[in-house]
Amino acid sequence: MTTPSATRATRALLAVLLTAALAACDIGVSRALPADEVPPPIGFPECNADAYDFAGQGTLRQLGLDKATPVPPPDPDRPAMIWVTHDLKPHDLGAPGGEVEMVRMLCFEFPDGSGGSEWPVDPDWRPPTADTQTTETSSSGFPTALVVVGLTAAVLVTVSSVAFARRDRGPGTDGRDSSRKNSR
Repeated sequence: MTTPSATRATRALLAVLLTAALAACDIGVSRALPADEVPPPIGFPECNADAYDFAGQGTLRQLGLDKATPVPPPDPDRPAMIWVTHDLKPHDLGAPGGEVEMVRMLCFEFPDGSGGSEWPVDPDWRPPTADTQTTETSSSGFPTALVVVGLTAAVLVTVSSVAFARRDRGPGTDGRDSSRKNSR
């Protein structure tokens, strides 16, 4: 028989495990914001656009933008608000009055307000999707963090079940049917 405290403890454990599993699903994933929720790139006029190939929070490396610009941007692993225009914008390649190339622009702002703007983006760059997201995977193909959380959850549930089952039998019992008498 399960005691009320064992039931509460089991529910609490399951709630913690569920929270940990949901958190693991978010590890290393950049979050694109819906177009109507994109904060404007204030201070970055070259990134004002009608449409964005990506606008959201993440790191430049997670999005592959550390390799999609002519020169790698600074702090590629630092979380930032990132905008990549869909609209082609003029990019001056040299001296004033020289050649102007139409490119998608990258702008990014770190939490402390620093960042960068007017970074031309390679025309072949595409924002990662759920299918192409680059995260560390195990040999089974699942993200490593998710595998670790799943195995940890399985061990915790098993250990807790055994502990609660022993505790519910009471002290000094070993789980054997005590109604049987030795027939020797």
